[in-house]
Amino acid sequence: MKNLVKAVAVILAALASTFSQPSFAAFKHNPVHTPVKSCTAESSFSVELKAQPNREVIFLTIKNPGRKNLSVTLNAPDDFTIDNFCTGKKHDQLDKTYNFSEADEGVYTIVVSDGVQTIKKQIKLEHIIVRSVSRLTVQ
Repeated sequence: MKNLVKAVAVILAALASTFSQPSFAAFKHNPVHTPVKSCTAESSFSVELKAQPNREVIFLTIKNPGRKNLSVTLNAPDDFTIDNFCTGKKHDQLDKTYNFSEADEGVYTIVVSDGVQTIKKQIKLEHIIVRSVSRLTVQ
């Protein structure tokens, strides 16, 4: 009986000392600090629009080196959604062509977002009527 009481007392003392220490004391601390991953240019994305000269065509290029899922939306001047799609993580660049030859005048907006960062680009479409000018000369 005396041995049983001693064994229980030793076990209780061991448990008490284990639970009385702060929780971080049980872990081995490593003096080497690991760098924290931050949002750098490598993990962000970029959007570029190029107009083709003498045509009503826009080239959209999205560079996605972080290979994130991106939401892409093209809105008309009246905020009506013309095109809406999501990119996948498989490609680090997306190229798309938009033809505005039959579109109404106004400011169109392309919105690209990964849920954290949002990039908006505007496309201003103006129809310019060029009059033909005749020249009449008498000799």
